[in-house]
Amino acid sequence: MKQEKIKLKEWDISEHLKTEEDIAGFLRASFEEAGDDEEYIAHVLEVVSRASGMVKVAKKAGVSSSKNAKEISKQLGADFANLLKIVGALGLKLRLA
Repeated sequence: MKQEKIKLKEWDISEHLKTEEDIAGFLRASFEEAGDDEEYIAHVLEVVSRASGMVKVAKKAGVSSSKNAKEISKQLGADFANLLKIVGALGLKLRLA
């Protein structure tokens, strides 16, 4: 008996973030989980940027859209991680409403 091959596609959450509410919920949960992990934050920002349209996000952020998504997300993630460290050093927590 011949077995059928199953084709699998890598699951990408950015394809499921359709509304602003979806994105806001994903960001809230992700930032709560991330702490000051800049790689995780960069990944989260990359996912949301892809869901929102990378070129549009890059233009709004003032980042060269000629860079690829990972380069943009690393730059944004590192900046955001530094912000979180400063907020933490002040004894504060940054929360998304």
